[in-house]
Amino acid sequence: MLHSSDHKKMRFHCRVVSVYVLVVEKNSDFLQFPLAGFIMDDGSSSCCCWTDNETAVTLLGSREWSPHKRSKTSLHKSNKSHTMSRLSDILNHHGTIVIKNHGSVSDSSCIDAAVSVDSNSVLKESDELLLKSLIHQACFSNSWNVVGSVLDSEGLNQIEEQLQRLDMMMLPLVNIWASEVSHIDALNEGRSILQELLKSD
Repeated sequence: MLHSSDHKKMRFHCRVVSVYVLVVEKNSDFLQFPLAGFIMDDGSSSCCCWTDNETAVTLLGSREWSPHKRSKTSLHKSNKSHTMSRLSDILNHHGTIVIKNHGSVSDSSCIDAAVSVDSNSVLKESDELLLKSLIHQACFSNSWNVVGSVLDSEGLNQIEEQLQRLDMMMLPLVNIWASEVSHIDALNEGRSILQELLKSD
């Protein structure tokens, strides 16, 4: 778990405009995302939102993946989706998968995804397309409620060390650790705004 500042957690509404990096591994029967960096925009500014495992799965916006309360996503047969089954097969064959975005981090139409694997085998074109689709899919999901805190110096150093091992750099953006993400419920949001307005009268 990375360290965030002692400042009060922030809650903001935003959408994924790009994915900077995504690391995928398999541990026994579990799919893991040890590092995931999403570029989020709330309409006025952007930040780099870091997270892992279940929160990363949620932000990827896959309808096939049901959220669990555990920090790992089960790959047991009863819980497998087609995509997860494909990912499981790829990970069994290649080990760790790293997806990097060498394109724009502010324009989802300019993503230039590069996929690398921890094996000497050549990645099949169909598998590469599937992996690239993960980050494209995230950019076309709904808006999110995100609860998170600004990373402190120790957390930033941990991220930077991981990025250096991937030959990547920190982006010149505010870095947030996302602890909770959920879909925006437009109806409830509207009710909350109306209630606040009524209270202020």
